[in-house]
Amino acid sequence: AASGDPAALAIVSSNMERLAAIVVGAGGAAMPATVWLHGGIFENHPFVRDLFQGALRRHVLPAGVRMVPRSPAVGALVHGFCVRGELTDEIQRNIESSEAEVRT
Repeated sequence: AASGDPAALAIVSSNMERLAAIVVGAGGAAMPATVWLHGGIFENHPFVRDLFQGALRRHVLPAGVRMVPRSPAVGALVHGFCVRGELTDEIQRNIESSEAEVRT
């Protein structure tokens, strides 16, 4: 699609429109100004990310998209430590170190 294939562009665009409609429907009146993304298609294909953002903006102005800086699982772990009041610098460093090892 990014290289100009009209059939591929139509398929990807249609799917991003559908995904945007689902996100907006789920968000309802509480739709945030930023939609956070995670996953291979969005991480590896900025073109698709741009199509999705454009689709969101056609549904809800001015919705923006950003990539989640870490995996949702790691984010949940950090959040759990925060909620319990137990997130120390040492724990944070250990989480970051472990996450870096997994990515390599």
